[in-house]
Amino acid sequence: MRSVGSQSMIDELKFVVMKRPQASHRDQATIDGQWQGLAYLHRQEYTRVSQEFDGFLALVEGSGAEIGFLPAHAETGLDSIYTHDPLVVSNRGAILRTMGKAARLGEAEAFASYLQAAGVPIVGRIQPPGTVEGGDVCWLDER
Repeated sequence: MRSVGSQSMIDELKFVVMKRPQASHRDQATIDGQWQGLAYLHRQEYTRVSQEFDGFLALVEGSGAEIGFLPAHAETGLDSIYTHDPLVVSNRGAILRTMGKAARLGEAEAFASYLQAAGVPIVGRIQPPGTVEGGDVCWLDER
């Protein structure tokens, strides 16, 4: 089992899970079909998303952190590139979240499959009607 723990948003990044645009956005046709339903302010360009991701990936790689990549999943879409949103990782394991947008409801289960394969325990779940996403919370200290 992989050592897990992430009760800080300021400590050194040792392991991170990312999702490439090829797995989230897939192609321009997918973007064209989803962006408005997700309330994006404008239509993204697949080529630009990929270039920006590559730049961000280079920064993370430069930190020395180990990187895992989520695969494409039929129940996820454009927003699944934001891997911080569907779960929180504590020192004991992952807590799956229920997302607020209907189009994002499959993300936690898709992540659960990855976590199980990586040996990360799932220690809890936010059940409907409760919802919470990564941008809604942050770690202030160990508690």
